[in-house]
Amino acid sequence: MYDILIIGGGASGLCCGAMLQGKYKIGIVERNFKVGKKLLLTGNGKCNLTNKNLTLDFYHGDLKLLEKNFKNKDGMALMGKLALPIIFDQQGRAYPHSKTSSCVLDALRMALKKNSAEEITDCLCERIYKKGNIFEVHTSKGILKSKAVVMATGGKSYPKTGSDGKGFEILKSMGVKLTDKFYPSLCPLTVKNDKFLKSLKGLRAGAECTAVSGGKVVGRQIGEVQFSAVGEKPSLSGICIFNLSTLYPKYNNFKIILDFCPDFNHQKLVKTLLNIKGARKDFPAEELLSGLVNKRVGQYLLKRLGINNCNCENISYNQIEQIAEILKNCDFEIDGTGDFDMAQVTAGGVLAGQLDENLQVKKISGLFVCGEIININGDCGGYNLEWAWKSGQLVADGALKYLESFNDKENR
Repeated sequence: MYDILIIGGGASGLCCGAMLQGKYKIGIVERNFKVGKKLLLTGNGKCNLTNKNLTLDFYHGDLKLLEKNFKNKDGMALMGKLALPIIFDQQGRAYPHSKTSSCVLDALRMALKKNSAEEITDCLCERIYKKGNIFEVHTSKGILKSKAVVMATGGKSYPKTGSDGKGFEILKSMGVKLTDKFYPSLCPLTVKNDKFLKSLKGLRAGAECTAVSGGKVVGRQIGEVQFSAVGEKPSLSGICIFNLSTLYPKYNNFKIILDFCPDFNHQKLVKTLLNIKGARKDFPAEELLSGLVNKRVGQYLLKRLGINNCNCENISYNQIEQIAEILKNCDFEIDGTGDFDMAQVTAGGVLAGQLDENLQVKKISGLFVCGEIININGDCGGYNLEWAWKSGQLVADGALKYLESFNDKENR
């Protein structure tokens, strides 16, 4: 018999366990052989803990739930409790001073050890039933009993780390309402009908990226775009694209427009191109854009316009106008995303209306949820770990209150 069982040894579950008081018997059920597997991968192994620039603009999903709790808990408070030194980069992203995710996991596990928490690893949670006031957690290692349960199993992204959506199935079987669909988020976007784009596979290029739906701008990012592939389909990737990928499920006729020369206006760009044309008039047209943009990007743009089988001298003024236009507004029709195994997070999950202020399921007292399993997800930059820390601390507070009330009733 446990006082509290935490299902899932990821960031939010470990945070919750670390914040609980040691007087309670705590168990963490983890399907992998070790807790924190996904945490070790975050921030390319450096662990982007949170961000100085914390606003709701960086989040998606049930924002009213997040807004209620936005200032109550945060990652910096948690790192202070864990005595983990933090540094910030120029973009406001926070990292452990060592820039290694393993030290964050070590700090959390030390806090768990201080709370006498038991790590039950290589153990898959299969079903949960509540019988009277006690939860029966059916696992691959047998039945575990507990006064309270925290579901911190993550979403469907990163299935290789065990995040395969099993938690959603368990909660649904218990009558908890979820979003109708789940989407990969922070992932590549696949491009429809572009026979030339494969020539850029593996290349990175700086650009201003604009997401457009039905002619309306719905998002904008500046950064490095990576040209990649999802199976046989060409795709766009990179942090700026990942952040815009969160918008894809919300809109129809979704396009990404890249501006490869954001520091030029159209008129200045035409003048620059005419100057380059004059200097390179005896060279093939494919050399026109070399130096202005990556040579392969330039060749791709000219192929799209059909201006690639002549010398620079033969390029007309109207064609110069077209080249300037595509440099500023290179559009891609988006028809999908990468799979969950390519996504950093899952969009969708437990609906906010199911939960109280401490993320306890209203209909099932003693059942809490935290982290990615809730219908809240953030952009790249530490925002998803920030939600893991916030939700983990909120649940810890709620679980402690619940256990105190539970024990009071038993002692009467």
